[in-house]
Amino acid sequence: MLLAALVGENTGTTGQLHRVLTDTIYIGENVFGKKKPKDEQIIVEVPAIIEAAIFDKVQARLRKHHPIKTPPREVSSPILLTGTARCGHCGGGMILSTGKSNQYRYCTCSNHKRKGKSVCDGQNVPMEVLDGIVTDALVSALDDMKRSKQVLEALSQRMDARNIDERSRTAELNRVMKDKEQAVVRLYQAIEKGVFDLDDELFRVQYQTACSERDIVRAKLDALTRDRDVRMQMSPTQVAEFGHFLRNALREGPVAFRKQYIKTFLHSVVVSGDVIHLVPRDDAEEPPDVHSGKKPKKI
Repeated sequence: MLLAALVGENTGTTGQLHRVLTDTIYIGENVFGKKKPKDEQIIVEVPAIIEAAIFDKVQARLRKHHPIKTPPREVSSPILLTGTARCGHCGGGMILSTGKSNQYRYCTCSNHKRKGKSVCDGQNVPMEVLDGIVTDALVSALDDMKRSKQVLEALSQRMDARNIDERSRTAELNRVMKDKEQAVVRLYQAIEKGVFDLDDELFRVQYQTACSERDIVRAKLDALTRDRDVRMQMSPTQVAEFGHFLRNALREGPVAFRKQYIKTFLHSVVVSGDVIHLVPRDDAEEPPDVHSGKKPKKI
């Protein structure tokens, strides 16, 4: 209903809808000079009609489903390792292949299937076996309480939309805070130079305005810090409960959740004959034995 009120009964084009979803005026920040570099833009405080946390979640979702950054097949595919499994021989992606009237499902090298043996000799791994090996490795990493806490902290930072833009938002608020503090300092300097007198009405108005704007920015920074601290405070009981929940979710949860978890901690799953090599993301904690490789069981 709110969206309809913002763009009218007829929501118009996707471009108009995107402008509404990305305009910071709805969270109280009216930006002048949007086409200019960020340090030349002017931000004016206006009444907010949408919470910043909701706005940040929308931005995160828009980025996640951007067709240039994330191919639609990786978002919507029901295959667990879509976009993650790679052929260890040629580096190509592993795709679904079926046999005996779809009775059996395999992960096969896309380059071999599409371009032939001249590019890659190819390989087939039963999909159920490959999914099981990856899942078992990630589940076993959660047996350690310390590891469960690390995973919980990492997921909190990656999957909570409030944290996705937290760093850039904090940096922007720090920049604005510095400007507001300099405005207060300049007013004191004007007093020292005799431009203003302490009893001047103009000085009092400008000083009160500058201090109020500084305090508003400071409050926003404090709120970001408090939210982050609260999210990171976890008791041992909560960590244990989370580990139990996550182990079950990784084995039996929705494919979309399991795919997102895998992409959070693994850069790729490289299939090299009988060896499955789990490659962690550069910024993720490395699971135990991630480089040792595991052999798929024969069916």
